[in-house]
Amino acid sequence: MSESWFYKWRDHEPTAREVRRQHLAEEIEEIFQQSGGTYGSPKVFIELVRRGWRVSVNAVAKVMAELGLAGRKIRRRRSLTRSGKRPAAADFVRRDFTAEEPDLVGCGDLTEIDTGEGELYLATVIDLFSRRLLGYAMGERHDAELVVASLSMAAATRGGDVRGVIMHTDRGSEYTSRRFRRACRKLGVTQSMGRVGSCFDNAVSEAFNSVLKVEYVHRHAFRTRTEARIKIATWITDFYNASGYTACAGSRARSTTNVTTEPPSPRDWPHRSSPRCEGIDKGPWKADRTPSAAAPPPVCSPGPCNGSTRRAGAARDRDWLVRIDPAIAHHQTPPSSEGGRSAGQRTRTITSADPEEA
Repeated sequence: MSESWFYKWRDHEPTAREVRRQHLAEEIEEIFQQSGGTYGSPKVFIELVRRGWRVSVNAVAKVMAELGLAGRKIRRRRSLTRSGKRPAAADFVRRDFTAEEPDLVGCGDLTEIDTGEGELYLATVIDLFSRRLLGYAMGERHDAELVVASLSMAAATRGGDVRGVIMHTDRGSEYTSRRFRRACRKLGVTQSMGRVGSCFDNAVSEAFNSVLKVEYVHRHAFRTRTEARIKIATWITDFYNASGYTACAGSRARSTTNVTTEPPSPRDWPHRSSPRCEGIDKGPWKADRTPSAAAPPPVCSPGPCNGSTRRAGAARDRDWLVRIDPAIAHHQTPPSSEGGRSAGQRTRTITSADPEEA
């Protein structure tokens, strides 16, 4: 560069673009300092637009890089699960959490419960056929002794003969320990383990832990570990295993007799035009758009939320409940105030083919 060009560059007046760039840098530095040094280029760009600037987010990022300004980065959570050095068993379940009969496949997991004295750990064993909690153990430490105690309780619940059962767990250090492996070999149980860091490979156990926390633990405060043990064991024995409903994966009904019934899928529900729906009021939307004079006038206002729809839905729900629990069939619908007739009788009267009866 020649000497004349150097003095020309040094003494020249700043252009409008350079002046604007300088003002932009000052604004960016001011916004960055007002945010406490936390804003990155996207938020600085939004604030500049609010102040009337017309600039791109890339230009803001370039100016911030020139000024040495860097926003607060989001600290990404890293997976805490690492493959251990202990040998892991193969995955024989492969996310198929079903069983054709009891004592074929079981699953287990550990969870922690907060108490006034500290953490309490719960180890569980669940049968994948009945979804009953066959074995559980609680203690102050999550070690191999705890999971062995839960497995021993499950074996005692089944009369001590669990040879050939597949025990599916995660790859926690408790389940890969030599003590747990020896207990499985002694009982004739085959170990199965999911992948590292994948909760979906043990979804049934994870779902039970969620049900336990949401429906019971989070609604109570335990002052001592002993209180937590007693109350949680009571909930498992008197409510969870005794009831016929579960929120575990697959929405499969539990049974204390190891006989389960699958709730009907919506695909299996009969359509309104099906012969199975004869005798159920299908609502005035099923009628012709130009009703004849012989047809009875609609009793309910048209729409998806009229009374006939609710009655048809109630009849369908009652049939579903009867399939799950036949004892519901003996339950009689209480009579209504309209002449002592039930809702089902009123529905059949409304849908009668004789206008005079309607």
